[in-house]
Amino acid sequence: MTQPQTNISSIVLEKINLSVRHCVSKRMLDHSKLNVVEDVMADELAMQLDTYVMGMADETISIHERWPKTWLDAVKQRWFPLWAVKRWPVNFKHIDVEEKIYKVVCPHLESPDNRQCYEFMSGTIGDDSVRSMSIHERYNS
Repeated sequence: MTQPQTNISSIVLEKINLSVRHCVSKRMLDHSKLNVVEDVMADELAMQLDTYVMGMADETISIHERWPKTWLDAVKQRWFPLWAVKRWPVNFKHIDVEEKIYKVVCPHLESPDNRQCYEFMSGTIGDDSVRSMSIHERYNS
């Protein structure tokens, strides 16, 4: 019986310098919080910078959903007569979400009393050359 032949070749790998940089103004850092979390199991380091900007909510999306908690609750809801549902009520899981949609966001954190920030938010900077536009308009133009 013959041994299978193995071809051995060499591969040269190089160590490459990698860095991540993101610039944030000092004014923004005054109102920011940096979270650094080490995940020992995954051998990872996660950094998150939380900060604030001024924004004007255009609309709110509301989602209110509920569904039977178990398959037995689904059977009770669908097939049990009313007297049985009153005796053994259906248990539900539910989710209630309300999220604001911001179409205009000001990169400054100063109060809206600042004229420039107000003009930016209202879309009337200078000679009315800047108007607020929806996200759809920005990315599809």
